[in-house]
Amino acid sequence: MRVHVKQLDINRGEVADGDTCPVARATRRALRKIGRYPQGVCAGNTALVITSGPNANDWRDNEESIMLPKKVSAFIEAFDETGTGTPFAFTMRRPA
Repeated sequence: MRVHVKQLDINRGEVADGDTCPVARATRRALRKIGRYPQGVCAGNTALVITSGPNANDWRDNEESIMLPKKVSAFIEAFDETGTGTPFAFTMRRPA
C-alpha cells in the first residue's frame, strides 16, 4: 500500500503524538482510499499500530502492528525533534 505524507499532514501533525503525527494522518487517508476505516492509527518510531473493530479499546483482538521502513522511522524521529519535515511517500504492507 502506498502512503503519501503531504505538507498538510506535516503542518497539522503534532510532535511526539503517535495518533496525530504526519505518518498516522497520511496512513488513515490511504486506508480510507482502499475502503478501510480503522478506529485508530498510531505511529511509533518503528511500527504502526492499526486498531479496528467495534470496540477499539479492547486491543486484545483488534490490533495489528506493521513495521515501518527505515526512512519513515527516520522521518518520525526528526519530526519529533524539530516539528518540521519534507513531504514523501512510502510503501507499507497492506493491513489484513
